[in-house]
Amino acid sequence: MAGRGFPASIDRWLGHGAGVWGRLTARAAHLRRLQPTVQTCLEAVSAGSPTPPVRVAAFDGGDLLLVTESPAWSARLRYQEPALLTCLTRSGLLVSRIRVRVTPAPPPDPPRRARPARLSPHSARLLDAYARSVHDPALRAALERLASRGSRGGG
Repeated sequence: MAGRGFPASIDRWLGHGAGVWGRLTARAAHLRRLQPTVQTCLEAVSAGSPTPPVRVAAFDGGDLLLVTESPAWSARLRYQEPALLTCLTRSGLLVSRIRVRVTPAPPPDPPRRARPARLSPHSARLLDAYARSVHDPALRAALERLASRGSRGGG
């Protein structure tokens, strides 16, 4: 198989802008470059009121898809659509239509409770035996401290 180019380098599949990965990263980079322009126009159109939290999700054939977190922001964006279209066109984007999709922000992860470390008596004995064979005093002390947790009935 070595003569047929196996194993194939991952660079062959993912590197140099080739294939699906290359097109995907180029599209993501393009959307990232559009975001500041859209944000600037949103700030201009909002005229001092809070700017909606918006992310550019797609731009294809003149259709601009914006994603926001709530139906209230979505309604406001739809209301401001004519002014936003004008501003984006003046900025050099050939936008013919703006679509808005609501995607609620995911709820924050609940705080993780630390589980107490458990060490069985058998594992504690193994650690203690190994600690006696270690010549480095700092490592030996650390292993002995760890082994002592198992002898306290932690497992």
